Amino acid sequence: MNINLERYIGRCDCGKKHGLLTKKIIIESGAKNQLAKVARSLGLRNQGIIICDTNTRPFAEECVKVLDGYLQKSCNMIALNATGLHADEKAVTILENDLPKDTGWLLAAGSGTIHDITRYVAHERGINFIAFPTAATVDGFVSTVSAMTWYGFKKTLPGIAPLAVVADTNIFAAAPYRLTASGIGDVLGKYTSLVDWEISHLISGEAFCPRIAAITREAADRVRANLRAIRNGNPEILENLMYALLLSGIAMQMWGNSRPASGAEHHLSHLWEMDCLNSHIDAFHGEKVGVGLLLVLAEYHRIAVLEQVGSYPFYAGIPHDFLREKLGRLYSDIAKENIPDPLAGIEPVKVEALLPKIQKLLSGLPDPVEMAAEMEIARCYTRLHEIGLPNDILPDSLCISPFVRNRLTMMRLRQILTESAHVSLYGKRN
Repeated sequence: MNINLERYIGRCDCGKKHGLLTKKIIIESGAKNQLAKVARSLGLRNQGIIICDTNTRPFAEECVKVLDGYLQKSCNMIALNATGLHADEKAVTILENDLPKDTGWLLAAGSGTIHDITRYVAHERGINFIAFPTAATVDGFVSTVSAMTWYGFKKTLPGIAPLAVVADTNIFAAAPYRLTASGIGDVLGKYTSLVDWEISHLISGEAFCPRIAAITREAADRVRANLRAIRNGNPEILENLMYALLLSGIAMQMWGNSRPASGAEHHLSHLWEMDCLNSHIDAFHGEKVGVGLLLVLAEYHRIAVLEQVGSYPFYAGIPHDFLREKLGRLYSDIAKENIPDPLAGIEPVKVEALLPKIQKLLSGLPDPVEMAAEMEIARCYTRLHEIGLPNDILPDSLCISPFVRNRLTMMRLRQILTESAHVSLYGKRN
């Protein structure tokens, strides 16, 4: 299938004019054979370099065969060592040192890590790239930013969206199933990210686009409705999973950042990836997001049945002492991330007045027990211990994760529902 990208651009009822940097998306069996045609249509004639890792090298070699004939010269390849590979400053340094100065464009052949590294380096070099996903693992293939762990701190760095995505069903449908299950977790996380966005719109007036929210929700609904078929390896349904992942990425491109697709569930994943509360775990991004989704759903449904909140005349502020104690070396990065405080100026009385609307949104979320059962059908991880984390990490994870991004979520808002809640969560007021 070819995704008609024209339908996603132009003036919108939200008041913005949405645009896309990605010009072409192909998802079908044998799509790799269209790489030369795609490169030609995009005017990519000069020196192209394929970026992969040692696991995805065989697929990169297939791309080389297709592109060599088109370019009438060798299309070189750089294969990063897959062992211990992360989207971080170390991988970027290795790639930048190996990349010829006359490189004209890149092709990323791999999953999320390879794409984040490639998009960051492409941005730094001021060149374009083509995305060639080898597994349906994440929604970041068409992202405009790079999700990197930079000197231990998980942050969003500049990147560039691919000019095109060429997804070959024969390749990504044959990927290890755990990678596919990770993609499911990443897509299903949109349920809570969308509610976080809409609640922030209610509370703070943050800009919100119903059209983009609908596109993102469609991606989640597509996957949720086909979990058993995905588990059974139906190629057509796996194409729909890839489509949903790319649809979520398109929504982020339209809005200009990750707001439609990343909320409290992603903040838990980011926190665990920083290895400050926990030792390093080898879980995939979507696996952590899926577990985070279920934890956030449970907390949001708890808030949805609160009978009232007790107003008090001031906001207690960011719990710096608590964060300093728990985060250690990463505290200063977190503190900078929280300037300005997105809760500053929001009166608890306003939250109380809007609580019925907030609770209606929270009540409309999937039930966490039902969602866990559905995810288990698809063999997704649903518990902390399955991603290598101890259960006793939960309280601190829920308290600290809202601060890893300067973004208003319901997890962040919950600290001003009652004064006693803030004290019980973070200790005495600063």
